[in-house]
Amino acid sequence: MRLGNEFGFMKASSILSLGILICLILIGNYYTGIGSGFNSWIIRFSGIFAFFLLSLSLVIGPLAVFDFGRFGSLIKSRRYVGIASFVFLAVHFFFVMDAYFGWEFATVISNFDLLSGFIATVICVPLFLTSCDYAIKLFGMKT
Repeated sequence: MRLGNEFGFMKASSILSLGILICLILIGNYYTGIGSGFNSWIIRFSGIFAFFLLSLSLVIGPLAVFDFGRFGSLIKSRRYVGIASFVFLAVHFFFVMDAYFGWEFATVISNFDLLSGFIATVICVPLFLTSCDYAIKLFGMKT
């Protein structure tokens, strides 16, 4: 019996995905501190998790080029890791805008650090929208 055949798109990387999820939950709990309030916890955890998943999705390609035999099976799940990264980025963005800025974009634009995060979020939106199967077929590519 091969492990992971019944889990759909996570055939080759189910154990890796589960390990990464457990590690990120532990890291998030360590750095954010559960006792500091839910808004603060979800903002920090979603930001750390989005950054980690984005970094992971960006490093899968070079790893597969370096050693395709070992990391080549992760190429198929790279898109799903990127989509999960955007979901956590969106959670982070909405909680930050609601909890700290009250949806006042003028405050965000006036600070360079916040502006760079806002620009990064805006850049990630078209990447997310074009990563579904329908958009890929619309561009004439195979999925």
